[in-house]
Amino acid sequence: MKKSLLTLTPASRQLWSKKTKERTNIDYILIAELSNQKEIFFASNVKGEMEKQFSYNGHQELKEILITREKSTNLYQLELAFLNGESCKLEQNDFTLLVSCPYYDDSGKERRDSLFCFCIPEGINSTEIKQCYIPNDQKAETAFALFMLISVYVGGE
Repeated sequence: MKKSLLTLTPASRQLWSKKTKERTNIDYILIAELSNQKEIFFASNVKGEMEKQFSYNGHQELKEILITREKSTNLYQLELAFLNGESCKLEQNDFTLLVSCPYYDDSGKERRDSLFCFCIPEGINSTEIKQCYIPNDQKAETAFALFMLISVYVGGE
């Protein structure tokens, strides 16, 4: 039996995760090593300099991004569901995922929480998907800095 730890729907910009609960209007960046592709898979709804480093942005093709854990084996995996009906399960592959969740506090000031997930089996000698929730990350951009650092290792570079 699988337990869902994260569900991200790029088209509607909705997120549910065990760490953040339900969030809307999210921004995300995913960089993943897919076993059936030579190039690194990049998908993001954030426009900027990072997008220029990749030949293609798969954001428009993604239906859903899932992180699950198989209860019986305690195996974590990232699953990508595509609009064309195909899916891809990453059990031992490198990936980094950054989700940014904007919200307004009681005073009406905009805040931003971040959820950073990654798996680099050879780099950290673990197949477990690591998750780091960073509340009120708007000024420091700690999650983005971690994302950039870990992303250097995706694809064995």
